[in-house]
Amino acid sequence: MAKKFELASANYTEVKAIAGSALVAGVLVKQGEIDGFAFTDAINGAEYALIIKAEKVIVEKDAGVAFVAGDAVYWDGVGLNVNNVAGALDVIGVAYEAAASADVVATIVFDGCLEYAKT
Repeated sequence: MAKKFELASANYTEVKAIAGSALVAGVLVKQGEIDGFAFTDAINGAEYALIIKAEKVIVEKDAGVAFVAGDAVYWDGVGLNVNNVAGALDVIGVAYEAAASADVVATIVFDGCLEYAKT
């Protein structure tokens, strides 16, 4: 999987953002109080679409972690993947379907506003 986040549905919400550095499509970006991922590559200073909600997103997951549909999904900025350990990590959605511990990706319902909403 080339992208950390891959849009897998036609229904999503985006905001227009200005890249603070060069971005590659699919990377997670913290924009103010919300999390999102770049829809396309962007050069420093360019406007780009930041996906903040999507019905279905395929994302790399931590090895050994399993999800059942509806489990909370958290972004690990160190491992650059998702897992099910709350701690200090941002909640970014819920599992769309089950993912076994041997799977390298998970399908999630992405909501980059959840972390802001819980504060």
